[in-house]
This record gives sequence, C-alpha cells and structure tokens, in this order.
Amino acid sequence: MLRSLISGLSGIRTHQTSLDIIGNNIANINTPSYKASRASFSDALSLTLKGGTPPTSSRGGLNPFQVGRGSTIDSIDTLFSQGSLETTGNPTDLTIAGDGFFILRHGEESLYTRDGSFAVDATGTLIDPNTGYAVQGRMADSSGNILSSTRITDIRLPIESLFPARATSTAALTGNLDADAGTGKVPFIGNTANASFSGNLNATGIATIPTTYNKHIVIYDYLGNAHDITIQFKKSKDSAAGPPTVLDEWTWTASDSSGDVSGTGAITFKSDGSFDNVVGATITCAAWGTGGTDDITVDIDFAEMTQTNGPFSPMLTYPMADETYQTSMLVYDSLGGTHNVIINFEKDPLLNNTWRWSIGVSGNDEIYINDPSGPQYSKQLVFNTDGTVKTGATANLIIEGPGGFADGTAVLSNLENGSSPIRIALDLSQLAQFAGAFTPVPSARDGHGAGSLDNITFDDTGTLIGTFTNGSSQRLAQVVLADFYNPAGLVKVGGNLYSVSMNSGSPVIGIAGSGIQASVISNALEGSNVDLANEFTKMIIAQRGFEANSRVVTTSDAILGELINLKR
Repeated sequence: MLRSLISGLSGIRTHQTSLDIIGNNIANINTPSYKASRASFSDALSLTLKGGTPPTSSRGGLNPFQVGRGSTIDSIDTLFSQGSLETTGNPTDLTIAGDGFFILRHGEESLYTRDGSFAVDATGTLIDPNTGYAVQGRMADSSGNILSSTRITDIRLPIESLFPARATSTAALTGNLDADAGTGKVPFIGNTANASFSGNLNATGIATIPTTYNKHIVIYDYLGNAHDITIQFKKSKDSAAGPPTVLDEWTWTASDSSGDVSGTGAITFKSDGSFDNVVGATITCAAWGTGGTDDITVDIDFAEMTQTNGPFSPMLTYPMADETYQTSMLVYDSLGGTHNVIINFEKDPLLNNTWRWSIGVSGNDEIYINDPSGPQYSKQLVFNTDGTVKTGATANLIIEGPGGFADGTAVLSNLENGSSPIRIALDLSQLAQFAGAFTPVPSARDGHGAGSLDNITFDDTGTLIGTFTNGSSQRLAQVVLADFYNPAGLVKVGGNLYSVSMNSGSPVIGIAGSGIQASVISNALEGSNVDLANEFTKMIIAQRGFEANSRVVTTSDAILGELINLKR
C-alpha cells in the first residue's frame, strides 16, 4: 500500500484536531476568563530506507534516505495570557490581574478558576453560582484583623448579624486657631460675672436623713483663668413631712480647696417640682490671678432648676464671650448612643501663644479631664512660634452619668442611658496657630453605633470590606489565591474550573500582592483571551491543510486504481 495514503490520512486527522481546537476557541469567545488552546504539530516517525555513510578518501559521505509517515499532534497547550477587562458594576465580580487562580471548595477537593463571577447565597457564603462551590479565604476577627495564621475557609458575610456598637476611645482635632484673635474672657461687669444653673435636684431625699450631693463646677476669673469649685446641695425641708404651707427647700454651699471661695443660700420648690424662690445667689471668690486685689462675685440664676424624682443633674453655664470659639464632635458610648462633646477655645490674655480650652457635653451626663494634677474642666494649649503645638497636645476625657464625678466616688457611674462610662484619648497635636480663620474640626475618631451590613467592596489585595448602616466600615475577609509553577499542566474539568495534575505542581497559596504577583479588581470580569482574527486565520490554514491532505489520499487512491487495472 502506498505510504502517501497513510501520510495523507494522518494529515487529515491532525488538521481535523486543529479545527476542533479552533472551533472550541471561537465557541468560547465570550466565556469569562476562558483561556485559548493551541495545537502544535510534529512529523511522525520516518521510515529509513538507507542509512547514511561517512565520507572516505575516494568519495563523500551519503545522507540517510528517509520517508516520513505523516504528521501528528505534538501538544495541545492552554495559553494563560491576560484577558481583557470587562466592567460589570457587580461588587462580587472579581478579576485577577496577573498570575493566580481563585480557590473553590468542592467537598474535600479544591478546584481552581480564573472566572470571578461570584455571588452570595442565602447563608451569606460567597460562591460560584454555576456550581455552588464556596470561594476560599481567611475571615477577619471581631476587630477586622486578618492574620496569615488564620485557617483558610469559606468566605461568609454577616448578612443577618448586627454589627455591635463600639465606644469612642480616641479622637483628634485638626485645623487652625486664629493667632490674631482677641483674648476670650468671661464677661465681667466690674468684678461681677453672671452664670445660671439648670438641671434637676432629686426629690426622693428626706430632710430628716442627711441627703447631700456635691457638684463640681468651674468659675472663671476676669483674666479668663478657670478655678474648680464644689457646690454642696443639701435638702433641708421636706413638704411631705410638714404642713401644706411648707415647701421643699435645699441649701447650697460653695467652697474650694484653698478656702478662697464662699457662698451659701437656699432654694425652694413648689409641690409640682418647679422653682419657687431663692435666698442667697452669690458666690464670692478672693482676689484671683496674678496681682489680683479685688474679690470677684458670681451671681447665679437658679430659676431653671427643678425638683423631680429624676437624677441629680445641675449644670452651670456662662454666657459666651465675644472671643470664645467653639467646636464640637460626636462620640459614641458602649450602647451606640451619641453624645455631643463641646470644646470652647479662649486665647490667654497674659501668655503669648497660649489658649485655654474647656469642655462640656450635651444632656445630663458629666464630662471632665482625667488629670489629678490639674483642673478637671479646662486645660492650656501652648504653641511654638512657628504655629505648631508645644505643650498640652493630649488629654484624657471621661464621660459618666449625672452626678457621678460630683459625688467624689472612686467608681465611675454609668451614663444616663445605662452604658459604660466613656474614656477618650483626645489628640490636639494637629492643631495650628496662624493668622486666619478658626477652623478646628474632628479629623479622626473611632467608635460607632450598632448597624447591619449595607454594602461590600473588595480592594486590590482581595480584602472584603463591609460598609454598615451606621456609617462604619470594617474588613470582613480576604480572598486567597493559588499559583502553579506550570499552570498549563492543570486539567480542565468544565465550568471554567481546573484541577491539579501531576505536571502542574502543587499550588502555592498566597494573597494578591504578597506571595502572588497579581492584584484583584472588583466590579469587573476577565474576558476570554481568544483572538478572533487569529483564530479565523488559523482556520483557513487548517482548512487548506485538510483539503491538501485529502487530495493526497484521493491521488494515492487513483494510483492504486491504476495498479489494479494493470492486469486487465
């Protein structure tokens, strides 16, 4: 039989296989992350008709006489070049830009894919929607930390969990204090200032049993300096224990640690708890301040006070001076409740580049500076000549329940809503003092209220970040990737999935940008890397090759026919 017939037949087979591969590539032109295949040909084992001979002294050498037996498929390779990026707008659609594969769990088996068209199922698990296989990664702890030692597992979103509230523990201000500002002082008329008390005295006290509350306040002298004062409220008459004409009466006494402060009076309340009258409403302070010689008096208005069964919550307020600047920041307690912390800044009239700031808080809760060596309600902030902070850049604030600090107890009281006291490390080091507008604003603050998962995003390392209804965000998990020394050795198992083979090598597990030379892109998919123009070109070549080999077969058949006809 003619060897050309065998060669032509092998050529038909190899070109048919090539057309099969080309057709499959074209069929997957729109398959996400599909990797094109390529067929490589080689010649078949040749028949040696005569071996080669070496040259001699009388003649040259002869090459071997060989006749080929056609062609064969040498290899079918998968080309792992990068596909084009196709934006989808779906946050769970992921693209690997670079090396590596996503890992999917199928029972105890791991499968690998470049197709990142993932979805979230009813349990919150990130899955491949075509197979239901779970995407693998590392989950974050309750603080959002993802450790390399954490075991790899299914990525699960907290779709039904309530993100717990976290109390504020750190806060910072940034901005400018106007260097050209005038000095802020409490507005005195002569040596007299005005202030007012508001809040509540607890009506459950009984006059025959000593019922005493201490309230710590700050009184400012005419230089703007703050002084800590203690006002003791004591119930002295109880309408429930006397005739109908007797009103509830509280006495108050002002004092300080130095003995320079004096003042006393009595407040009466009607049976409905409203204010009735006051006798004595002046606090007298000895000559304060450098070179001070005159006593200072503060006239206090008690008309806004009440007496109910509510908590003890008196609060002293001053009218704001013209050169007092104010900013505020919202902080959270352990139950997610919000509290507005008010910070007043006043420029010191005697000291250059020095400001005094004081604090207050909304509601009936107390706030003070936890500094045993200094005032509890105000502090100095000193700047260098270049406008940067020199001293007083930090302070520890405490917010606790009404009357807690005033009682002088060592144990802090819970806030009015029942949450734990708030301890805040306040950082003022980013403030500056230049001529210009007053611009201090909160620049950093932790803490948040409770919330549920609202949205998710992935960063370029594959870290899953959850945004919650309380406005906070936290890392939830991180997708891990696998890479292979020979990715072309992986076995295609359908569904854009690959499995390990003996020639692919074991997977190298890592994360994008660290161990794996890749980045993860969210809201996009990797397109097929099939080059349609190239495939059509190869199709034409394969078609012509198939036709040519078919002609070899038909020609060989015609020659065989002539041989058969020789005996006729």
